[in-house]
Amino acid sequence: MSRHEFRSNATDVAKPGMWREVAPSPAHYALINEANSYLRMYVLGQCSVVVTREYGKWHLSIAHRDRYPTWDELATARYKAIPDAAWMVMVLPPGREYINLHPNCFQIIEVDGAQFQ
Repeated sequence: MSRHEFRSNATDVAKPGMWREVAPSPAHYALINEANSYLRMYVLGQCSVVVTREYGKWHLSIAHRDRYPTWDELATARYKAIPDAAWMVMVLPPGREYINLHPNCFQIIEVDGAQFQ
């Protein structure tokens, strides 16, 4: 299998200034607790990105006001905000356990990559 490095096909994602760090609002500081001492927020085009470390594992949330984030937006945020060595997945739990407080938000979490190698 040949390997390819990540590159975005979305021209708007690649434009200068489309990725920037922003200060968390006071409401976001509730995300800081005994399990999570890391919080960073970014804007990617029209998407908001929140990055935390929960119990030592990376967690990235990406949302758009009017639509689902695209694959390129999701992947760009992952590769800009999370260390490259991390293995990140999107989890779809059983329906009775599904929780999403924002209709257009995707969550990706770090997993042990050994099972994929």
